[in-house]
Amino acid sequence: MILLSWAGCLLSAVSVDGYMHGVNLGGFLILEDWLLPQDMSDQGIDDEWTLIQRKGGPTSQEAIDYMHQHWANGVTDDDLDALQAAGVTAVRIPVGWWLAAYDEADGFVDGGKAYLENVLDGLHQRKMTAVIDLHAAPGAQTAGQSFTG
Repeated sequence: MILLSWAGCLLSAVSVDGYMHGVNLGGFLILEDWLLPQDMSDQGIDDEWTLIQRKGGPTSQEAIDYMHQHWANGVTDDDLDALQAAGVTAVRIPVGWWLAAYDEADGFVDGGKAYLENVLDGLHQRKMTAVIDLHAAPGAQTAGQSFTG
């Protein structure tokens, strides 16, 4: 069994022929306080929306720079190589509605879709698959949850 550290969590992967072995890429495209305590919960920030607002809103350079740096470093080619070497064949990628139907008024930073496409390309090159999880939809969340916004 191989143990991997991913976003502060331990993940395990065991290679067995004929089975899909997957991990969650949570915290990559939806920031959650429990996955990023130093930037969120330790600062009294519960969700990505609040983080963006505290950095000046979706058009502030501080918020844009923060999110683009997070996305650029969230899942790298080296990460995908390590997952593949550990026997991972599939990943789950949680996304919010704002990724596909961006509206500045929703309060999120635009641009995550390009990073998703880059990761999907990297997975395809490695013959790995992805499950895209609509993790946040307008009006479909429970109040007070970190992914709600």
